[in-house]
Amino acid sequence: MNKLQERLISYRDEKELSQAQFAELIGVDQPTVGRWEKGRFPSKRNMHNLARLFACDVRKLAGELYEDTSNPTPPRDQTERASS
Repeated sequence: MNKLQERLISYRDEKELSQAQFAELIGVDQPTVGRWEKGRFPSKRNMHNLARLFACDVRKLAGELYEDTSNPTPPRDQTERASS
């Protein structure tokens, strides 16, 4: 799971919104939100809409697409020690 997926799900849970209600907030349909929560990447336009909703920079949000939280890599110094 990437960090954006977690953010979407967490936001909906906190606000007690269904996927359909969340979709209406940003101008997409419910299946689109479902695909994002399963790991599909939003379009550039939708990334801007999400950034406005989350009040954050779109570049930060885009970076979250590539942050895998289900299997984080260890810090570099731990990796180097393990291979020594």
